[in-house]
Amino acid sequence: MIVVGRVQRIDYSSNVKTLHPAAVEFIEQLALVAEAEGLPRIAGRIAGLLVIAQEPMSFDDLVAQLQVSRGSVSTNTRILESRGVIRRVSRLGERRDLFEVPPDFPERFLEKQVERQRAVQRIFANARKRLPSSYARVKGELQRAEEFHGLLIESTEKTLSGWKRRKR
Repeated sequence: MIVVGRVQRIDYSSNVKTLHPAAVEFIEQLALVAEAEGLPRIAGRIAGLLVIAQEPMSFDDLVAQLQVSRGSVSTNTRILESRGVIRRVSRLGERRDLFEVPPDFPERFLEKQVERQRAVQRIFANARKRLPSSYARVKGELQRAEEFHGLLIESTEKTLSGWKRRKR
């Protein structure tokens, strides 16, 4: 492992595609961002590599390029797919799935984020409504959390709308 600034990165072996040092640093920095967001570091590496690759990559390509286990790639591609960060694609005549970061990634990511925030908001609302009045203090805290998530949803939707208008 080699240290780039404060970022540790993998020293990729010679049997995989050679990446420019700036590309490797980008991948590793994205891995640290993913980790800070509660995702596995390898999820960030996969996303970063797919951005840098500029073309869809197969499951086996991800395993070889990142030098990680098939199980790790499988788990983390599912996580990234569920969050709208990557998607599976196929090519005519090929039997294997490929992965890519879609061009509409920012919109997809924010849309998934809104879905998650709405789900959390519903959890707070349902708990608040179902708890008896003897939980008045807790119900007040749940109400504030519900309102907070409402503001998050509103601001994210506003950002998403502004981004879509900008793209036109």
